[in-house]
Amino acid sequence: MNQLIPKKIRKVLKNRLLLLYNIFDKKYITSKEFVEPVKQYRSFFAKINFPSGLHYLMKQKLLPYDNKKKSLEKDFIINVFENVYIDMESGTLITDDRKIISQSLKYQTFPTITMNSKLDDFLEITDENVSVITSHFKARYYHIWFDAIVKLFHLSRADSKITIAISEEAPAVYHQILKCFEDIFQIRIIKDYRFIKVRNAHVVHHKNWAKHAPVITPEISEFFKKKILFGKGNFNYKRIYIKRKNGGRDILNEDEVEAEFVKYGFELISFEDYSIFEQAQIISNAEVIAGLHGAGFTNLIFSHPGQTVIEMQNHAVVPTFFFISYQLGLKYIPIFSLTTTPDFLKQSYKGRKDFYKEKLKPVKYDVNEVENILKMNL
Repeated sequence: MNQLIPKKIRKVLKNRLLLLYNIFDKKYITSKEFVEPVKQYRSFFAKINFPSGLHYLMKQKLLPYDNKKKSLEKDFIINVFENVYIDMESGTLITDDRKIISQSLKYQTFPTITMNSKLDDFLEITDENVSVITSHFKARYYHIWFDAIVKLFHLSRADSKITIAISEEAPAVYHQILKCFEDIFQIRIIKDYRFIKVRNAHVVHHKNWAKHAPVITPEISEFFKKKILFGKGNFNYKRIYIKRKNGGRDILNEDEVEAEFVKYGFELISFEDYSIFEQAQIISNAEVIAGLHGAGFTNLIFSHPGQTVIEMQNHAVVPTFFFISYQLGLKYIPIFSLTTTPDFLKQSYKGRKDFYKEKLKPVKYDVNEVENILKMNL
C-alpha cells in the first residue's frame, strides 16, 4: 500500500490523522507559536569564495553554480529564549502554555512530544544559561557531529558561560566528547527526565553552505582538534581507505576497487573499530584519505592543510566533503561512478525528492580510472 501512495501524501495523511486523534486524547502537543527571542547575539561570521571553472561544482546539483565566480556568506546568530521547557531528545522548545516555539524546530514533524505522561514530569535547571546539544538520539555519526556537536564552537563564543545539558541516554560519543570541554562549559547529565525547564535557553542552528555541506572553517577545526587530538598515537597509516563496515551504500565491484587502493599502499580502515579519539589521530597522521562517500569523512574535521582526499562519489554527487576539504585547504579529488547520472538530477537544491533516492543506490567504478587517478596524484 505504501508503494502506491507518494511519501509526501502519506506524511500529510499521518499528520492529519494524528491531529484528529489528538482532539479526543490530547496526547500530543501540536500547537506552534512564533516567539521572539529575548536576546540575540552573533557567534561567528563565515565566508567562502569559489573561482570560475570548478569542474566538481558543475557536477553536483545541491548548490546552484553557473561556472562563474561565486561568493557565499553565513552569519551565525544565537537566540535566547526565557523560561522555556526543552525536550532533551529533540531540542524542541515549549512555552508555559504548552506550545512549540516554531523558530527553534529543525524538523516540523508530528507527533512532536508526548504531553500528558512526559511534560508534567520535568527537571528545573537553576543555572542561568543553558543549551541542549542533540541531533535526535537515532542520528548517525555525521549528523551527531554537524547537527549537534559543532554547536559547541558557537556556544564557546557566548558572552557568558553556558551549561550544556545532555541526556544520560544519548549515544556515548556525545558524552566522550563533552568530557573534553569541561573547562569551557558546565556539563549537566540529565537522568530520568525527558524534559527540563530553564531560565535562558541558548539556541544556535549550525548552517550549511548547501544541503549536506556544513560550514567547517579552520577556526572550527582547530577548536575541536585542540581538545580531541591528545597526541599522535600509534597510528602511522600514511594512506588510508575508509571501508564501510555496516553497509548502507554499496560498491558493486568493491573487491576490484579496494584491490587498486591496496596496490598503492592504502590501509583498509573501518572506523567502527576505533574510538572517536583514535579516529581523530588516524586522520591527523594520514597523508592521503580515500573511500566511498559516507560518515567516515566526517573526521576530516581533524585534518590539516595539504592532505589529499580521494572521495568515491555515489550516484548523486553530494558536495559535503568537497566543501569541508575546500575550506580546510585539502587537496580534493573526486572519482565519479559509472552509474552517476547528474543530468537526471536537475536543481536538487530546490528539494527534488529523487536526489535522496539516487544517493543511496549501489554504484560501480571504472577500475582503470581509479588506477590512473592514483598513479597521477600519489
